[in-house]
Amino acid sequence: MSAGVVRDINTVQANIISPAISAFETVPGGPYAEPLRCKQYEFSAAASHQLNNALCDSYIYVLDGAGAVEINRNKSEISEGSAILTYAGEVLVISTSSKISFLVIEVPSPITPWASALAKPVDMAKRVIVTKLGATNKEAASSDREYETLFNENNGSRGATMFVGFIPSSGAPDHYHLYDEICVIVRGAGGLVTSERPLQELKKGSAFHVAPRFLHAIHNPNGAVGSKLQDLASRIKSDYPSAVTLMTISGIKRTADYQDAAYAKVYLDRLEAVKECDSVFGDGTYRTLNEVARYTALWMTYEDTIRVADLKTRRTRFNRVNEEARVADNQIMQVREFLHPMAEEIADTLPTLLGGWIIKTKTVSNFINKLTINGMRLHTTSLHGYFLLYILARLKFIRRRSLRFNLEQERIDQWLTKILAVMPENYDLAYEIAESANVIKGYGDTHKNGWRNFTSLMSEVDKLRESKDSTAATRISTLRSAALSDETGEKLRALL
Repeated sequence: MSAGVVRDINTVQANIISPAISAFETVPGGPYAEPLRCKQYEFSAAASHQLNNALCDSYIYVLDGAGAVEINRNKSEISEGSAILTYAGEVLVISTSSKISFLVIEVPSPITPWASALAKPVDMAKRVIVTKLGATNKEAASSDREYETLFNENNGSRGATMFVGFIPSSGAPDHYHLYDEICVIVRGAGGLVTSERPLQELKKGSAFHVAPRFLHAIHNPNGAVGSKLQDLASRIKSDYPSAVTLMTISGIKRTADYQDAAYAKVYLDRLEAVKECDSVFGDGTYRTLNEVARYTALWMTYEDTIRVADLKTRRTRFNRVNEEARVADNQIMQVREFLHPMAEEIADTLPTLLGGWIIKTKTVSNFINKLTINGMRLHTTSLHGYFLLYILARLKFIRRRSLRFNLEQERIDQWLTKILAVMPENYDLAYEIAESANVIKGYGDTHKNGWRNFTSLMSEVDKLRESKDSTAATRISTLRSAALSDETGEKLRALL
């Protein structure tokens, strides 16, 4: 299983243990640094079950309900928020007189070869078997986040830390860890964005694995929006189906952060016609509208030099680098960027006429490329380096007149027009056209390849519509998968 894939009990197959007990493996063991697993157990009626893992320590957290556990002849009452730690080889009996839902995260015990290097010395006299959320004080994390530790080496954990993180309405910005982590939502809702996938919905019970150095962010679209977005947020909540609220709120936040509130309004206005069309010709799921909301926001916030400079000069980025580098109080951190702007990236940021002239005039383009061929190293933590990026990041006011901005707006509108034209005749094909925007990624050569693949897919859509092919949606789905699996487009061209 890949890192950053969100799963829950509704998307995985159940293991029926008894008429009243089911288990769902929401994070299966995989090629991780540590082969961690997460299972969710559901007791639908009074029942009792024995847990015994010979190779793994088990970290258990109660999501809902109440019951009791017995381990080493000691009995304890448990309820929502209770956490239990058992060592490899210990037998735990969990029972309930009604219903209970709980997580079991399996971590290889120090007795196994791959986990012995991470084993921590534990004072057995301080071992705690059962604890509960709220038993200790919250501690401060970065970006206004807090966490409460349930188990670590101070109370018996031998190879992992179990904690509950509290994420504010602003979310958790892009970050990564130096270790494997299993994350499960135990309360609230939001969205996960990773370096490999767009927004995935998170709700209670959603689980995913985060590998070392895997960039990810947690969005809380249901949290507060700024005063300038209040009208748009109210419009979404009153006019849009609940199935797409998460995505559209995220979209207005993202586009406003990228440009301004007026740009967020343009984003929402673009969705109006798709919303009306989906309500008439859709299957009631609003899945096409949801994907259009997702990829319109991503497309409208394409990466240009202004965006890159903005992200590199944010306080949250410096805080993240400081944490990951483990900079001590008596140390000074330096951040050096390697930038390699080519003629096209420079022209994209300039006004349309000037940028177009640079692209068309080969002598000018070649001259710029010759000047920048070796790239440049910029000390972002120096006054000179930071000031250069800071000024560049403040050029949002010229973006609307830039070559790239006008080109991307035209492309987005053409894509939306095609979706609206196809939806009344073939809803599944319209959905695949919406999903096809996922092949457009990144910048530079990556973006060029993605755009070439996208135009190939759209050409195939036109041919399939003309021939009235009944398998058009399946055909585009297959081609899109090929395009995503091979950035160069060779697999896609082979199928075409």
